[in-house]
Amino acid sequence: MHRVLHNDVDGANIEEYSDVDTDNMGENDVTVPGFDRFDSTPQGHWCRRRSRAREVDDLFAKWHLKDSFEMDSVDWEIIELLQRDGRMSIAHVARELRMSPPSVADRIKRLEKASVIVGYHADVDAKALGFPIIAFVRLHLHKPDHEEFVRLISEAPEVRECFQVAEPNAFQVKVTVRDIEHLRRVTLELNGFGNTVTSLVLSRPLKSKVIDRSLRHSKK
Repeated sequence: MHRVLHNDVDGANIEEYSDVDTDNMGENDVTVPGFDRFDSTPQGHWCRRRSRAREVDDLFAKWHLKDSFEMDSVDWEIIELLQRDGRMSIAHVARELRMSPPSVADRIKRLEKASVIVGYHADVDAKALGFPIIAFVRLHLHKPDHEEFVRLISEAPEVRECFQVAEPNAFQVKVTVRDIEHLRRVTLELNGFGNTVTSLVLSRPLKSKVIDRSLRHSKK
């Protein structure tokens, strides 16, 4: 691999590399130290264009990660890919973004440390496991024992999620059950904490969407 260093017309640093085998990059390959993104040149080489100001910004963000965290466009691309496929390898992400695997790994660690990425999980079809009914139970909590209510929903295997909504002591509980009798028993337990209204889910026109950059630019 051959390296050539020069300046662009606007003063940005350019490092060019030839003979970079990006298709066969391994997760531990350090192809271009300090330069994480590659672009092809007319000569068929690979180069990373990075301004001095951007380098300073990146270092500042790394040193002050605990105090403030701002995502750049590459961070967004990484989390969009991982939301679509949490099992995607670092090498695969690097190929998709034309970056070096070590740089991708560093960015993912930084996103995890900042609690942007909080976990990885498998998306399971409850119907295939024998729990075809999804319902939302709206509860107005009467008892003052909030901790006991939280303990119940935390331990009940049927409860998938719970949200406190903008009404006095109101909660929305999502449950997954085998049949109507199973649902009746669950709602009876919840009735011990207050009045409930149960809504059965008939269809799911839209599944969970990926959180992407467009959300930041949506109309206020």
